Amino acid sequence: MVMHAKKHVHEECNGLLVGTATDRGETHHVCVEDAVPLFHGSLGLAPMVEVALAQVAHHARKKKGMLVVGCYHANERADDTAVGLQAKRLADAVQRNATRACLLLLDNARFHQAEAGTSEPLFHCHTKDGNKWKRASTEGSQPVEAKLVPSTSPGVLAEYLKERRHLRIVDFDDHLDDPSKDWLNPEITA
Repeated sequence: MVMHAKKHVHEECNGLLVGTATDRGETHHVCVEDAVPLFHGSLGLAPMVEVALAQVAHHARKKKGMLVVGCYHANERADDTAVGLQAKRLADAVQRNATRACLLLLDNARFHQAEAGTSEPLFHCHTKDGNKWKRASTEGSQPVEAKLVPSTSPGVLAEYLKERRHLRIVDFDDHLDDPSKDWLNPEITA
């Protein structure tokens, strides 16, 4: 997620979160195990979003026994902390298939700290409350609890950024332009 945003630092970008979801009483737990970069610049046409969602959902189910549990979004401007229209559209599309989906919004104020290996969270979790996506409170019980598994070591991320691996990230947008590019990015973490 961070490497995708780092590659497209002057554009908004987004992707899907793949993992597992379980209900435990009143709380819905989401474990995010992978992130699939989708688009940079603009979100694109609705049909392309639907194609991307179907492709990622099929891959997650078939290859990993998981499902699409949410999405992530990085705003274009460093001072923009709002869940904008593009993020809402993607999150709403995900929620149509995963009713307890979460939206992780990049904290642009902390974004530059990724290269230093910060352990501070770089994303804020949002959940849908009625018709609005709202930032989940850090206090009390939440209807959705999102956990990144495996939690990527901040040192590993900092090393990847130092090695400039983020420049090799291929998102679904890139794949649509050149189908020989693999949107699953198998060589990035190899």
